[in-house]
Amino acid sequence: MDKAPTSLLDRLKRRFTAGSFARNLALLASGTVIGQALVLLSAPILSRLYTEHDFGILGVYISVVTILNAVSSLRLDQAIPMPDNDEDAALLLRLSLWITLWFSLVAGGIIWLLRVPIAQWKDEPELAKYLWLIPVTLLGFGIYRSLTAWAVRKEIYKQLAATRILRALGQVLVQVGLGFLVHGSLGLILGNAAGQWTGIGRLWIPVREASKRLVKQKGDFRRLWARYIKFPLYSSPSALLVTIPRQIPNILFVDYFGLGEAGFLFFATRILRQPAALLSESISQVFLGRAARLLNEDPGKLSHLYFSTVRRMLLIALIPAAILVLAGPWLVHWIFGERWLDSVFYIQVMAVVLIAEITVSSTSPIMSVLEKQDWQLSGDVIRTLLVIASLVVPHYLGWTAHETIVSYAVTMIFCYMVYFSIFSRAVLLKSREVAAEQADG
Repeated sequence: MDKAPTSLLDRLKRRFTAGSFARNLALLASGTVIGQALVLLSAPILSRLYTEHDFGILGVYISVVTILNAVSSLRLDQAIPMPDNDEDAALLLRLSLWITLWFSLVAGGIIWLLRVPIAQWKDEPELAKYLWLIPVTLLGFGIYRSLTAWAVRKEIYKQLAATRILRALGQVLVQVGLGFLVHGSLGLILGNAAGQWTGIGRLWIPVREASKRLVKQKGDFRRLWARYIKFPLYSSPSALLVTIPRQIPNILFVDYFGLGEAGFLFFATRILRQPAALLSESISQVFLGRAARLLNEDPGKLSHLYFSTVRRMLLIALIPAAILVLAGPWLVHWIFGERWLDSVFYIQVMAVVLIAEITVSSTSPIMSVLEKQDWQLSGDVIRTLLVIASLVVPHYLGWTAHETIVSYAVTMIFCYMVYFSIFSRAVLLKSREVAAEQADG
């Protein structure tokens, strides 16, 4: 009778030993939870400082930034954990940062030239005043992502978790502070830009210390480019096609139903998707680091890591989604105010979508680890076409905003089920290859 508690304690100690998957996951998740708690705590204040029109403009802005960010480094940041030596990884870090810088500069120039036509196209002159912030936000986002990839490789999870909190704090302070001082969406947009830059300094120091002695003045970038060509060739367009289905509703809803309805949709997705995306990102970063290591050291364990992570994420996603679906109207009225009751339906529908999104997206780096990016790209093309059709067809059929978002949700859930089957097949094929090699050996 006395051995059971000891046995459980021993299992917990082994699970949370330094460098373990569970410990690293707990570190990043804790930073994410605290950071998103700050964002969520600020939401009742922001909902009273800003209107649905302001959130509609923010939704368009963030959608454009997020779509561009998907390809700003040509996904070479995803390759940083992959090399078996730190010298090549440090060179990839430099290459990723340089590509991000030039991409942001070029994007900024194009956006500046087209700022007025873009604002006229969306019938929102106010947009022209804020579009110059897109390259600033994009650059901060891209630098942070590249540094994060190196931190994941070196398992600098404590500092990485701290940046999650700093970024959320920077965003909240600017958005709330400017909300009291100025009218319109400027405070929301500047807060988002500030959030992308806050925390870079905290992460830059350990990354610089870990990599400064590894990179010579000249590196064999041509060899690395050829070795990891699949990342810009397949992962980059794939990331773009992953991002478009998530962001396109914010853009199309402005055209189809106006800024007010688009604002309610974006408010709902902001409350749900921002914490969900950062949680999924934290899990996927730890998953990527562990999967890359297992591929080099013990590929036979990849299958167990993949399926156990899927099960965990499904359980994590189910509980908050159920609460939001059942208690959504009461929570929105009490927390955000009566003005935002029109967002309840969107919150309930998107909560169901996020169950599938969190579960599948958390393990999506497995395709990069297995270098099956071409498989994922095929699925991404199909999903993007289906998702756009799920929004455009209802519009031409005269469906309401609520009917349109249900069409979108059903399509997204179906696509995530297809992704899960693709990822699982790739993992199982690798397991069979490893088993065959061990049998021959």
